[in-house]
Amino acid sequence: MQDSLKLAGVAVLGLLCIVFVYLFLFKPAEPEKEINYSEFIERLSASKKVFVVADLRNASALSRNAIMQCAVDIAGSVPLAPKNVSFFVLEGDSCVSTELNASASYCEALSRSGMTFQIMHGNSTKYYADKIIVGMKKYESPCGVQETTVQANSSVP
Repeated sequence: MQDSLKLAGVAVLGLLCIVFVYLFLFKPAEPEKEINYSEFIERLSASKKVFVVADLRNASALSRNAIMQCAVDIAGSVPLAPKNVSFFVLEGDSCVSTELNASASYCEALSRSGMTFQIMHGNSTKYYADKIIVGMKKYESPCGVQETTVQANSSVP
């Protein structure tokens, strides 16, 4: 009787371990929750570190230029001047800036330590707690950060 009780205890413990491993290692991360424009601006105002990422992965020839120009516009925006701004270009599996040449995953991890402007191929702008994703296909007017607003052109050709 005691052997079967011990065996049942080991089985329960084993099952709990499997559930724990699944929940913390294999369960996919929940997608980031979008926030509204005002919440993003509040967080941006409070942030001291800003990353501007020109993500050229999956970009067409036309959108590559638009992405780069928009990223340069944002990085040079006057309201970001008092902040510590870092500029990265992601292409393929690499990340390049004036300060480093590293893997894309390294720069993505590094950018999580501040507010991020990620400009990439697409046609919409989405706000999250720690980043804005700006979809660019065509550059029609300057992108930038103004005193209380973020203006990013995300028009479709």
